[in-house]
Amino acid sequence: MTLISGSILSYSTSLPIIFLFLSATMLPLIAKAFWIQEPELNALGLMLVIVFLLLSGLIPRQNRLLIENIVLRLENEHQSLTDPLTELGNRRRLSVLLETLLPSSLRNQDPFSVILLDIDNFKLYNDEFGHSAGDDLLITISEILKDCSRDQDLVVRYGGEEFLLVLPSTGLDAAVILFERIRSAVKLKTPVTFSAGIATHTEDLTFDQLVEKADQCLYLAKAEGRDRYVLAD
Repeated sequence: MTLISGSILSYSTSLPIIFLFLSATMLPLIAKAFWIQEPELNALGLMLVIVFLLLSGLIPRQNRLLIENIVLRLENEHQSLTDPLTELGNRRRLSVLLETLLPSSLRNQDPFSVILLDIDNFKLYNDEFGHSAGDDLLITISEILKDCSRDQDLVVRYGGEEFLLVLPSTGLDAAVILFERIRSAVKLKTPVTFSAGIATHTEDLTFDQLVEKADQCLYLAKAEGRDRYVLAD
């Protein structure tokens, strides 16, 4: 029983609780084994002392390894869901969100919107200032997007210089307000501008179709002169 308890508790991350439980279960048994003057019980008490000392040395090491494994697993999970340059979500992170967002939106009749953003003339910027400056610009814009969006919004690096914002419980009007806030911040802090397509999800659209509508609007915004947005019908 003691060995099993110690083994199970070695998977806990709280060392004080582990030692408290171990002491509460083993020390009374050890004391009773030595209290009763029987050779068999004295031998059992000695064995329990040895087991207690072994577990006391083993548990901290196992606990440290467990915490390190948990941290490593969390880091790997974070990396698998995050764009390495911008620290924004990636397409896998988007897929995870959609598993809950789409059913919830349909069930509660609660529409959500997407904004597909593209940096205007990013290739020219790269050619003029270099790829390192282009990376710095992407990082700066990513920070602006995170600062301007809400906690419940998901900001995804969708392509090279494309970003996708998924806005739960948000109609077109609120999405436009958010875009204008982003556009003002980008103009204030960077030398570039944005174009965007904005669309709201409806029951007859898949998510891919929704993004396609936003992409068509983005194309129109570029064709009409950039530094603007176009709304999907």
